[in-house]
Amino acid sequence: MAPDDKPSRCDGVEWHRVEDGCVVFVPASDEVHFLNETAMFVLESCDGATSVAEMQREFDEAGGDSDLAAGILAQFAASGIVTSKAAGQG
Repeated sequence: MAPDDKPSRCDGVEWHRVEDGCVVFVPASDEVHFLNETAMFVLESCDGATSVAEMQREFDEAGGDSDLAAGILAQFAASGIVTSKAAGQG
């Protein structure tokens, strides 16, 4: 994803906090994913308003690694958990 892209959770994706992270169900693929706290932090930032660059900056400020955040976003996109629109597309 480009720095100006604004990822959001795909329609129908369900996610629920559990004791040690988060469980995500993707109805389009009928898959369940178990996320740790780090991935959950990234998922919560996928609100359609926050750009990838902003997300990475927040991740760095929270003590994370922005490259890790980018990798998590790529995995989310490949798994149908998030989608992205470029800045200026609505």
